[in-house]
Amino acid sequence: MRLSDLFADGEYLCDAEFETLGQSDSLYPGTLAYCDSIFHLRRADENPNVNCLLSTPELVKQVCHTKGIVACDSPRRRFFDIHRQLVKNCLLEPELIPAIGENCSIHPTASISERARIGDNVQIGAYSVVHDHVDVGSNTFIDSGVQIGAEGLLYSKDSSDNILHVRHQGGVRIGRHCALLSNSVVVRSVHRGLITSIGDHCVIGIAANVGHEAQLEKNVVISNHCVIARAARISEHSHIGTSSVIREYVHVDSQAQVKPGSVVVDNVAVGQAVSGNYAVNHRSHLRQHMMNRNQCKVDRP
Repeated sequence: MRLSDLFADGEYLCDAEFETLGQSDSLYPGTLAYCDSIFHLRRADENPNVNCLLSTPELVKQVCHTKGIVACDSPRRRFFDIHRQLVKNCLLEPELIPAIGENCSIHPTASISERARIGDNVQIGAYSVVHDHVDVGSNTFIDSGVQIGAEGLLYSKDSSDNILHVRHQGGVRIGRHCALLSNSVVVRSVHRGLITSIGDHCVIGIAANVGHEAQLEKNVVISNHCVIARAARISEHSHIGTSSVIREYVHVDSQAQVKPGSVVVDNVAVGQAVSGNYAVNHRSHLRQHMMNRNQCKVDRP
């Protein structure tokens, strides 16, 4: 598809083809990305996978016209208008060869999409749902009530300022030897350029929520009732404690520990332990807590 198929003369400054929609850091060749800041514009301009840019008239002046470029006043709204149009025409489907492997145990009440792929020796419990474009690795355990490939929370506004939900059209990849416990949810990616991914030997706790485009590397534990927001990245051998929240785009590096009930809004370094709301270095947090408690004892009549 070309920009000239979707935009009027004068809107596109340079015509080009694209195959999918995505973000400025897309991993999928032939991406059309919207850029509403100079940071995202420069990242998209430097990304060889991004063929086309959609941005404001002021911002596009700051890049060379080596890619397809559209200048408009509301790039995010126009981007999701295109997304809805392509979804309606079924033009954003990820590529996946569906199959169910050998020796699988699937409860009769479970729902498995005909457009999903299940590896060997996979166990799927009662009332679980595996949606379209989900790839589940071999020897993985899926407990009851799990949703893999569900819709996520993302919205845009139309020209009348009405809120419109953005349908997700990407996929999910679950690694080998994983365990997804009861009522956990893994949201499919918005676009196929970057799927929601859970690495080998991960455990996702009861009622945990893994958001769209989140990237979990191998040997990660997400405890019960956690929320891993959009495009967060959890590196290998990290442990996220019960009822914690990881903000979107945050990177929790390898062997890190997020203590229970934490709200993490900044990156966590290799091997670091953090706690609190907002989460800080765990030792500093405990030290401050002890100081506050001792001060209360002094002030007590």
